[in-house]
Amino acid sequence: MLTPPAMIFWDALTTHAFLQYAMLAGLLVSIPCGVVGSFVVIRRISYIAGSIAHSVLAGLGIVHYLQVVHGLEGLSPLAGAVIAALVAALIIGWVSLHLKQREDTVIGAVWAMGMATGILFISMTPGYTTDLMSYLFGNILMVTSRDLWLIAALDVIVLVTVALFHKQLLAVCFDGEFAGLRGVHVQRFYFLLLALTALTVVLLVSVVGIILVIALLTLPAAMANLFARRLWQMMLLATVTCAVLTTGGLALSYGPDLPAGAVTILLLGGVLVAGLMLGRPEQEGLIPSEWVVMSVGGNSLFANFFASLAGAFMYFATLTEVPILQGLIGAGMGKGPALALLLAGPALSLPNMLVIRSVMGVRKTAVFVALVVVMATGTGMIYGALFG
Repeated sequence: MLTPPAMIFWDALTTHAFLQYAMLAGLLVSIPCGVVGSFVVIRRISYIAGSIAHSVLAGLGIVHYLQVVHGLEGLSPLAGAVIAALVAALIIGWVSLHLKQREDTVIGAVWAMGMATGILFISMTPGYTTDLMSYLFGNILMVTSRDLWLIAALDVIVLVTVALFHKQLLAVCFDGEFAGLRGVHVQRFYFLLLALTALTVVLLVSVVGIILVIALLTLPAAMANLFARRLWQMMLLATVTCAVLTTGGLALSYGPDLPAGAVTILLLGGVLVAGLMLGRPEQEGLIPSEWVVMSVGGNSLFANFFASLAGAFMYFATLTEVPILQGLIGAGMGKGPALALLLAGPALSLPNMLVIRSVMGVRKTAVFVALVVVMATGTGMIYGALFG
């Protein structure tokens, strides 16, 4: 009997401590990702967050150099990353407030100089720097218990700060000039927002790496913005989305031995694109409702068959397909095709196909896909006829 990739992961989770650490790290970073990521999306400073993220490599490289060359084993790479991120945030914030006409140039310079400094110290360090490569490309499986404590401490700092200055940060994000007229110290809280962004970037680097960190910071909040009407709803939905997708990315990548960070980002990107294309119950997406009705409306054989095939392409093995499916139903999708999609989706997801093909071969995998589509189509038609 074949075991789906997610089940392989859950079985291994009970016996391997490194998987437990990885899953806990994904859950911990989801909190500031949803909270601070919402501020970043609203304030539209993702490009600044990108510069801060790439400056982190400087702190990582310097700490690793001090550890290897000078024997300072007590230093933590994440501590160096925090210092580098805060320094970059301070420089960019000052330039943004005082030299707006040169803002983009300085942001690009900080971005490049941070990477260059990190590369320089890495090249000066003898031996193979495998740990730093994990920070660059992301390897959540290498998170240690010490890293978890540091991530948890930074979580507390971020949450307490946001709780204390929520109204001021909200005012700065939506209308800084009006907030200044109301007596809010805009510059002070703008620096605070950048500092929170810097801390969050450091947290996310351990999960997906420097290269993909901006996607994890902004995509959950951007997707949540499609469905939320208030900021707290956006933060909550972004946090849940990030937690579910980091766990889902870890689970789906474990069996086929794929990079967990890259799988997580693809899940996030896929969900966001699907949300933009399909819309939500109150708002039509980029795909017109007429196309949805024509493809999967009613309870015809074609509608159920098409929905079964579509499940293989839109299913992301997370809870986030629920609002997407709600958008489809709101645009005219029938109940039978909706069930057919949900039945075929898990069995025909990409990780499942990779595992099944490696075990059964291409021909038997094709037969398996055909059987799943036929059974999902038939079940959808029966359900639609009874309850549609």
